[in-house]
Parts: sequence; structure tokens; C-alpha cells
Amino acid sequence: MALSRQLTPTPVLLDFLAWAARSGYSVREHPAYGGVTPGVHRPGSWHADGLAADLNHGSNGSAERARLLIALGEAEQRGLAITFARDGTAGSASSHQNHLHVDVGEWSNLGRGLVRHTPPTRSSAAAAARPAAPGGMVLRSVQARLNRDYPAYARLVVDGVDGPATRTAVAEFQRRSGLVPDGVAGPLTRARLGLG
Repeated sequence: MALSRQLTPTPVLLDFLAWAARSGYSVREHPAYGGVTPGVHRPGSWHADGLAADLNHGSNGSAERARLLIALGEAEQRGLAITFARDGTAGSASSHQNHLHVDVGEWSNLGRGLVRHTPPTRSSAAAAARPAAPGGMVLRSVQARLNRDYPAYARLVVDGVDGPATRTAVAEFQRRSGLVPDGVAGPLTRARLGLG
């Protein structure tokens, strides 16, 4: 049983959660990511059905909030419903000040009360290829450097899109460089590429 009707296809949520996990977020309260804590969620919550999840990044504070805002933008772009105290603490946002809730429903609350959002206009395939957060220019630099210095495994379109080919090339570079091969061009990977 759901608290609203489903607007966003389930694969879009699953792709978002995979992106979040690759990007260093802690994904919780979802059957595929450690299960759902009994008795924590309201009756009818989509958590147990795998149609909702909660995200954290590090410990409470401004650094975590900044990372959660990046994830919020990514989730909005994909057409997911979000509950997070970005703009205040009205309604359900009051209990979502230190974690981001995402689901496939029709209602979001960013701190000012419930807002109905429109269904996603992008297909789940289009959602798998997305601009890098916080900006495509950084990823363009990574793509260009990989093409220039590692042509054996990087023949990328330099477009700033974090698609499957880019993630595969980044992961291969990370593996060969002794980094965690998560496919995310984070600060350590960029430094190892000489991009500061």
C-alpha cells in the first residue's frame, strides 16, 4: 500500500540509488541496501516495497548538507519525489533534516509543505547518462585527460556526461592506479590524473 500513486518507474529509482552508492552516499532503508528497519516508517510507506530509500553522506554538518543537496538535484532531475528540510521544516520535512528521502510517488516536501511534482519526462535509459554533479566542465577535463593519456582503454566523447563509458574508463584508471574502482571521478581520482 502506498501513500500516493507511483509516478516514476522503479528502474529510475534503482539507477539513482546505484549512482548514490557509487558516489559515496550511504543508502539505507531499502531492501537492496541493508533492509528496512521494522517499525520506523509510517504504515503504507514504500520503503518495504523497495520504492523508497534514505540517503546520508558522512556525519551531520554543513559538508553532509552540501552533499545531500547534490543528491537532491540528481533526484529531482530524474523525477523522483523528495523529502528533505532544504527550505524549512514544515510537515514531514521536520524529520528529514539530516537525511534525504527519495521515492517514486507524486509528492515532495522540501520544507515548505507538500508539493505535487510532475512525472519524469526522461526515460530510464536517458537517466543513466547524466551531467556530472556539480558540473560537466570537471568531467570534460577528466574525459579529455583519460583520452590523451590512456587511449588503450579510454576513447570517450568529451561531453561532460557521466554515462556508462565514462564510468567504465574511470573505474579502469582507478583500478590501475590503486584507487577504489567505483567509476566516480572524485577528488582523489582527479588528483591522480593531475587535474588537482
